[in-house]
Amino acid sequence: MNQGKYLKVRTSYSNFNFHIISLVIIIIAILSKIVRYAVLPDRFFIDQYRILDLMHNPMPFTLQNSNSNLISAFFSNTINIFGLTSLLQWSVVFALMFNVIFIIILSKFKITRIFDYFWVFASVVLLNTFVFVLGKDVYQFTLFLFIYSIIKSNLSYNKKILLCLCILLCWGLIFRVYFILITAYMLAACLVVAYLKKTKVKNAAIYLFFLAFVVFISLLFIMLYAPDEYNVIVGMRNRLNYRREDTLDAATMINDLVSNNSNNIFLYMINYIINLIRMMIPIELLTISGRIYFRGFYLIFFIYQIMITTAFIKTVKRVFQNKSSEFQSIALVIYTGFLLGSGLFEPDFGSWVRHQATIWPILMFLFFDYKKAENASIEQSTCTSKYLHTRT
Repeated sequence: MNQGKYLKVRTSYSNFNFHIISLVIIIIAILSKIVRYAVLPDRFFIDQYRILDLMHNPMPFTLQNSNSNLISAFFSNTINIFGLTSLLQWSVVFALMFNVIFIIILSKFKITRIFDYFWVFASVVLLNTFVFVLGKDVYQFTLFLFIYSIIKSNLSYNKKILLCLCILLCWGLIFRVYFILITAYMLAACLVVAYLKKTKVKNAAIYLFFLAFVVFISLLFIMLYAPDEYNVIVGMRNRLNYRREDTLDAATMINDLVSNNSNNIFLYMINYIINLIRMMIPIELLTISGRIYFRGFYLIFFIYQIMITTAFIKTVKRVFQNKSSEFQSIALVIYTGFLLGSGLFEPDFGSWVRHQATIWPILMFLFFDYKKAENASIEQSTCTSKYLHTRT
């Protein structure tokens, strides 16, 4: 077989496979939408109805009365060029738009293992069930699409980091306040990576230990100089969960295991580290009883989260061994900041999986190698040379 014919066959086979994958994604997306509206109870639609009501009865938008629901309603009214009026209409439009973007982004990465497609398909389920709907998370997903485009741009490493920090900080000032802490922890992650690269100690455990210390220092600073804000931060999870102890959400709540009624910072840090581990390895989800489709969803989320945690640890090792790409290094510090910030507030595993799903464009860099266009011909030539050498 000559080289040109081999390349043509290989490209055709690759395109055929990707068309099959795209078709599977579309089918899963449709089924996810059907399950969402035919199976899930009304409590999953509370925020959406609030936003829809704010769209139909808009309030004046000012800094004093702004909140994430009001801002989401403002964004939605601004882009509503089709005159959408129902949750289902918004869900269909967002699904059509973002699933196309999902498939385009997927085509930019090199996926070599069949099992990795489980994570891809699980992402389709989570995104179409919880994110590609009228709500706050769809705009957060859009934010990370912008950050994704910055990471893969031709800007220098420092400029990419600076732009990502600025975007996350602005998001915190405008939309979700806790993103200010996520921005700070992302910056801390950059500094810790730079420091540990100069030392002989280079593993994920030491990396997370340094960053846990950073979280402790940040909380200590807030406690000393802004005690009211400190009490809000360390007591937020308990306040949210206290009102839901007798509801259906109680099964997936992330309650502190060590009692800390006095908001002691040392006890809080013990709970913080424990809860962070629980979020990264949510084995307790497998023990929850309930309807069969909920148990199935918990199993999917458990495997999904374990795969993310594994990819995260592997990326840390690659970064410290100087085997990672620039894309992966930036994605690592962004996800680290997001993980550390989420560990402070997430009240339950459902909120965690929904919020984490919004960072999917960044997670792609942790899982897979980004295929630069200029490397495509090189990769093909290398494969062809190996093939011809084997044939001879």
